Amino acid sequence: MKVTIIALLALLLYGCSPTNSSDGYGWNSNNPVSDSLCKRLEWQFNDYCPLESINHTLEMLNRASDTPSAQHLCRLVYWKARYLSRIGQQDAALRLVDNALNEFEIPPSSQEYLRMRAFLVVHKDTIKGDEEYRVYKECMDYSREMGDHASEAMMAVYLGNLFRSIGEYQQSMEHYRLADSLSESLGFKKFVVKNKLNEALVLKAMGNKA
Repeated sequence: MKVTIIALLALLLYGCSPTNSSDGYGWNSNNPVSDSLCKRLEWQFNDYCPLESINHTLEMLNRASDTPSAQHLCRLVYWKARYLSRIGQQDAALRLVDNALNEFEIPPSSQEYLRMRAFLVVHKDTIKGDEEYRVYKECMDYSREMGDHASEAMMAVYLGNLFRSIGEYQQSMEHYRLADSLSESLGFKKFVVKNKLNEALVLKAMGNKA
């Protein structure tokens, strides 16, 4: 009964909802309620929705299963970590993800594992260089294979940032523009606008280099 009520709320409270009817999120099916809420969170984070709206969806996801699977718990950890990061609690977010990767038995090739691993790479200053590139690239390739354009766009931005940091401006711009294309197809307008700032930095650096 509780899950049924949450399912109805997920449909009725679809505030800050996407205008694009295509999926493009690529989450493997867990249960209908969890799947719906994960897609909603994907939209809310990428369109920079209000924090109270995101927190409300997280609370619904937390109550979405009476007997949560490891997959569901990993997704919950991932979204909670992104929320904590958004409000500036980086240490708490990193501890949450680190503990989940050690506690839950999830395949290293799974979407949940790769997303959490990429999250650590982004936010841990100790992970740099070849490992940083490898994790982003692996996650981006997997996301593309799964049709997860939202994650693919995010990884493209991370790779663009990495290439920009080492002066590979052409590759950086190519990844930023890939992220733009994917995000536009999903209707993530604010994500695209923010990414234009990255592109402007590349163009400025290329001008200075010339």
